[in-house]
Amino acid sequence: MKEDRVISAIIIGLYIILALFAVASTFNPGWLQKISELGKNTEALTFIDNANREMYSGNWKGAAMQYQQALVIDVDNREAYGNLGIALTRLGQFSKAKQCFENVKRLNQGLDSMAHFNYFESIGNLEKSIGDYNLRQNKEYHKNYRKALSAYKKAIVLMPHEPILYYKYAYLLMKEQNDSLAIKYFNEGISINLNKDTYYYSALLTEYLPAIVSGDTEIIENIEQLYQERIAWERFDTESLKTFQKADIRLGNAYFNLGVLYKRNGLKQLAAKHFEYAVKINPQLSNNINRMK
Repeated sequence: MKEDRVISAIIIGLYIILALFAVASTFNPGWLQKISELGKNTEALTFIDNANREMYSGNWKGAAMQYQQALVIDVDNREAYGNLGIALTRLGQFSKAKQCFENVKRLNQGLDSMAHFNYFESIGNLEKSIGDYNLRQNKEYHKNYRKALSAYKKAIVLMPHEPILYYKYAYLLMKEQNDSLAIKYFNEGISINLNKDTYYYSALLTEYLPAIVSGDTEIIENIEQLYQERIAWERFDTESLKTFQKADIRLGNAYFNLGVLYKRNGLKQLAAKHFEYAVKINPQLSNNINRMK
């Protein structure tokens, strides 16, 4: 008898739940769809998180597959399109990458400058990669380099305190034999790079990326909040800063490229000084310098 009462209670409970579903659907017919969409978004985010981990480990093919799975579920996911485009660029699938960035451009409408900055930098990287490929194949490459330069310049306007953009822009100018402008932008990038706030930002970023890979949400949320506030730089570990300064390969390469530019323009003393700076940061560059002698 007791078991019969339990079964009856369960059946009655199920009827009540079904009745509540029916009432809710009558008054708000879109609520079930919203729940379904929420589930899809959660599933898509799972693929994106997995893909991001593959990206940070350099597994471009694995990352691309995961981003494609996310887009099957969420066809208008801007992050998935953008990162898939980056992965496909690395894999040399340039046409598909370009299609992804076209979707990013479409989905960027009405968004803030950071979204547009990421788009222009990615387009610049894509056009540079196509130009490098065409150069290796003895095909016309200047057109792609010009497109890359245009995209990098737009990214610099949106994010004028990011030294890597100046280096990318200057390096392409250097390859296009526009030496005077290349020297200008390498020096501007170095000036920004040597700014203390830039190093603190970079040191903080080195903590952020491993946190994404490990899924440490507490660190991620803390750093993301700090990015949105006026950052009190003194709160951060100066040892991390010193380590980053000593190992800033990008800065070493910028000094080296400036040395090359000065050397080929007959400014031997300036070239020697900048080669010296480059080797202090990255001793391996001495091999490249010796080959030029």
